[in-house]
Amino acid sequence: MSALDRYELLDLLGQGGMGSVYRALDGATHESVAIKLLHSSSPKARERMLREIRALAALNHPGIVRVRDAGTHQGSPFVVLDFVEGETLSAQIAREGPLPSYGAAELTRELAEALDHAHRQGVIHRDLKPDNVLVDPTGKPRLTDFGLSTQTSDEQERLTVSGALLGTPGFLSPEQAQGQRERIGPATDLYGLGAVLYFALTGQPPIQGTTLPQVIAATCSERPRPPHELNPDVDRRLSKVCLRCLAKEPAQRYPDAQTVAEALEEVLDGPTRQGFPLWAAVALSLLGVLAVGTGWALGRLKSAPVAAAPPRAPTR
Repeated sequence: MSALDRYELLDLLGQGGMGSVYRALDGATHESVAIKLLHSSSPKARERMLREIRALAALNHPGIVRVRDAGTHQGSPFVVLDFVEGETLSAQIAREGPLPSYGAAELTRELAEALDHAHRQGVIHRDLKPDNVLVDPTGKPRLTDFGLSTQTSDEQERLTVSGALLGTPGFLSPEQAQGQRERIGPATDLYGLGAVLYFALTGQPPIQGTTLPQVIAATCSERPRPPHELNPDVDRRLSKVCLRCLAKEPAQRYPDAQTVAEALEEVLDGPTRQGFPLWAAVALSLLGVLAVGTGWALGRLKSAPVAAAPPRAPTR
């Protein structure tokens, strides 16, 4: 293909409204990297993006796709990231269907820990959705696109064309749906995390609609159906964690991402850890008690002394 600074562009991996993503070869290290060439409408917006990209370079967590470099090419900004073998969570679920409770809880717990790291560095994602979660061949999730595609003006342009929604609706928090920029913070990411968990469990976003006004109204007023009602295999404790993340008011969600990770760990440490539903674990426990009780009773019968038979009367 062509070259971009010291990077040789090899393959076009994807293309969208915000730019194009390429697999490239780093001429200095000879490593494969991913390059996202961004498009923006003004020099001020481009500079704002570049400042944000440089801030993201400070993030260092195994659950976050690392930013390696950034610059401009023919007036367009670009960002260089680690190249991750695998696919997006949305592509995986489209191919395989919803995840089992244990798998969804473990994936979301790892994402929560990655978010906690970002929040401690003062970085808010603002665009959590299955398309921004990469799953590598070992099943480990990694967050990407931290804030790179969420500028308010761009978001409104991306969401609307004559009132119709573009892309998958239902992952914006109520404060984002209402354009309340001053309320966007770490709790906004917790809503997005809950929406990703909901999608992993059910294969659909928590809020759906066909036009922007419908989705905004539903996001702000309608309570999502519990995941276990859509998928009866979902652990109800996991459903409860998911719905708390999706609370309408930021203050009603978990206090931080680490608390979400701890809540998910409690679910993982329960009966579903080995893939057993709660009712099965209870049934197995009762069978164990019954077996012990039966064994004790049989042992008592074997060890009890046998009474001697009374002597028979002599016969004539």
